[in-house]
Amino acid sequence: IFGAFTQDSFASDNFTGSDVQSRGLLAPPRIKGNGDFNPGVGGPIARDRAWFFVSGRYLYADNYVPGMFFNANANNLNKYRYVSTGEQAIIHQDQTMYQARVTWQANSRNKIGFTYDQEALCSCPNQISATVSPEASVDRRFPLQRFIQMDWNSPVSNRLLLEASAIHRVERWGAMHLQTGKGDNIDAIAQGMVPVIDNPSLATGASLNYRAFATPVGGTFNNSWNWNIHYRAAVSYITGSHNFKVGFNNAYGHHENTSYTDPTTPYFYNFANGVPTQLTYRITPRTVAVNVDRDLGLFAQDKWTVGRWTLSGGIRYDTFKNSFPPQAIAPTALAPNLNVQFDTIENYSLHDIAPKMGANYDLFGNGKTALKVTLNKYLEGLGTTGALSDGPNPINRLITTTTRPWTDGNGDFSPNCDLLNYGAKGECGALVNAAIFGTVVPGTTYDPEVLTGWGKRFYNWEFTTSVQHELVPRLSVDLQFARRWYGNFRTMDDLAVGP
Repeated sequence: IFGAFTQDSFASDNFTGSDVQSRGLLAPPRIKGNGDFNPGVGGPIARDRAWFFVSGRYLYADNYVPGMFFNANANNLNKYRYVSTGEQAIIHQDQTMYQARVTWQANSRNKIGFTYDQEALCSCPNQISATVSPEASVDRRFPLQRFIQMDWNSPVSNRLLLEASAIHRVERWGAMHLQTGKGDNIDAIAQGMVPVIDNPSLATGASLNYRAFATPVGGTFNNSWNWNIHYRAAVSYITGSHNFKVGFNNAYGHHENTSYTDPTTPYFYNFANGVPTQLTYRITPRTVAVNVDRDLGLFAQDKWTVGRWTLSGGIRYDTFKNSFPPQAIAPTALAPNLNVQFDTIENYSLHDIAPKMGANYDLFGNGKTALKVTLNKYLEGLGTTGALSDGPNPINRLITTTTRPWTDGNGDFSPNCDLLNYGAKGECGALVNAAIFGTVVPGTTYDPEVLTGWGKRFYNWEFTTSVQHELVPRLSVDLQFARRWYGNFRTMDDLAVGP
C-alpha cells in the first residue's frame, strides 16, 4: 500500500511584496491539495499453476489558478457581466486506475496471461486561466480508457520458443462541457447559455472568456472515441551462439471525433469593453471519422557469435493503410440547408523496408573491451490523427465558423435580427463569407506521391560506433559517437505566390 498527501499549508510562496504582485497579479498559483492512494495484492490461486495480481490507484490534485476568480454571475442566463467574487478559481484533477492480471501455467510447455486495465481521468475544469473564467472552461475528460490483453508463450524445446499476444483497446476523451462542478463552486453549465469573449474586457482590461466556453476562432466542445486491436506472434530459435527470430505484428481500428456546442448556443457574443460588437457562428454537431485498415510489420532478425565477433542483422517490412468511412453532415441550427455526404475515401497506402545491422568485437579476447558499431533505419509512427492521417479528410475542409457585426441598440444583450437571414437586417450586419459558410471549400491538395507507394514515409537513419571497457568488475566506461540523418521531409507550397 502506497499513499501520499499534501495541502496548501505544506507549501510556501514569495508572492507578497514580489515584482509580479507590484505589476498587478492579484493572486499567485498555489497548491490547494493533492493525494495518491495505491493498494495492490497478489499471490497464488493454485500452487505452481495460477497466480493473480490486482491493484487500484486514486490520485487527485487541486490547484489555485493565478489571477482568476469565480464569477458571481456564473450560470445566470440574464446576467452578461463578469463580476469577481474575490474567491480564487481552482483546477481540479482526479484519476482512477484498476488493473488485474492472471497467469496460468497450463502445462510445462504453455503459459497464458490475461490482463485487464481500466482507467478514468477528469480535469474538471481544465482550461481556467487569467483570461478564461471558471464557468467558461471545459472538462478535459478521459471517462474510459480500457485495454484487455491476452498473451501466450510456449518453449517447444530448449531451442524453440513460440509467442503470441493480442490487445483490445478502447478510449473516450474530449474537451467536454462542464458536468460535475468538481472545481469548487462551479455548477454544470446551464442549457442555452451564450458564451462571451470580451476583448478588451471591461473587468480585466485584457481578453476575457466567460459565461461558457468559446475561443476567438470558434472552438467547440469535443467527444472523441477510439478503438483498436493489436496482435502479434513470433518464433525464436536460440542456440546460444545463434539467435534467430521471425514474426509479425498488425493493428486495425477506428477513430471518430464529434464537435458540439450543446448545452450552449451554436453562436457566441464578442464584446469590447462590455459592449456587443459581433456574433460568431459555429456549425455543430459534426463528426470526423478515420479507419486504420492495417498497420502491419513483418520481420526477421538474426544474431551470430563467432570467435570474438558478434554479428546481428534484421530486416522489417512495414505497410500502413487508412481510409475515411462514409460520412455526412446534416443540417444544423445556423445552417439549415447544409447536407454534405461522402462515400468511403482511400487515404494512406504506404510500404517500407527498414534494415538493422550491428557488430561487436571483443578486442582482447578477455570479455573486457568491446568495439561496437550499428546502422539502423527507423520509420515515423502513423495513426488516426496527424497532418496526413486525417488532414485530407474532406469533412475537415468544411467552413464551420463565421461572424457578423452586431450593434445592440436597445442594450438588452439579445441580437434583434433573424439569425438565419445572412444579410444585414435589424441590429445585425451581413454575415461575413456567407457564400462559403457551411460548404466544403478546396483546401490543401495532397500529392499522391506523399500518400501512396514505397519508401514515402518520413524516416531517420542512425549510425553509432563505440568502445566499452570494464575498469573493475561491475564498473565500465563507454565512449560513443552517434550520427542521425533524416529523409522524406514534406513541404507545403502556397500556389498563390511565386517561389
